[in-house]
Amino acid sequence: MIYDAVHNFHQPESGYRFSADSLLLAEFASCGNANRLADLGAGCGIVGLAALEKGRAPSAEEVFFVEVNPDFLEPLSANISLYQPRTAARLRCLQSDWRELKPEDFGGRLDYIMVNPPYFRRNSGRPSRNLAANAARHEVHGDLGDLCRCLARLLAPNGRAALMLPIRREAELLATLEACNLEPLRTRRPEKRLVLVEAVPK
Repeated sequence: MIYDAVHNFHQPESGYRFSADSLLLAEFASCGNANRLADLGAGCGIVGLAALEKGRAPSAEEVFFVEVNPDFLEPLSANISLYQPRTAARLRCLQSDWRELKPEDFGGRLDYIMVNPPYFRRNSGRPSRNLAANAARHEVHGDLGDLCRCLARLLAPNGRAALMLPIRREAELLATLEACNLEPLRTRRPEKRLVLVEAVPK
């Protein structure tokens, strides 16, 4: 469904549109026997839904799609509704800023988290005139430290998180994970353009 009919995937009519990078993250995620999963900064839900479609989460019972931007909530909900009959997992949409998330929002700690965060720091790069696109590309709703603290707060002791950034931010990403008591389990550097990291609590 995700790969053969992307043209039918609901997205906002203007502003940010998902790229092939999202599919790289979905392919990288290895959720194994994880029961409770989350796609943070879900946008239209492409990462979490593609991971399910590709069989990366065979044991999933609940998958939470968390998005702060109201412009994405309608297409996200539409995509979840379309995909729900294809999986036994319960798919849920949650509007929240990840700086405010806590385990109780999910009924407990999470086994696996996928997140495709903004690539650019706040006030860096070329800002978009579209506010939704700007928030998707720049760290408007918290920086990398906020994200890593969120991962540490939400993950179960044996949980894992998969995320990616441009390779120029690899050293910053690894240092921030370390500062939040998370450590990389495996990495991938496709085309030497991105770094994908799966991290676990220490």
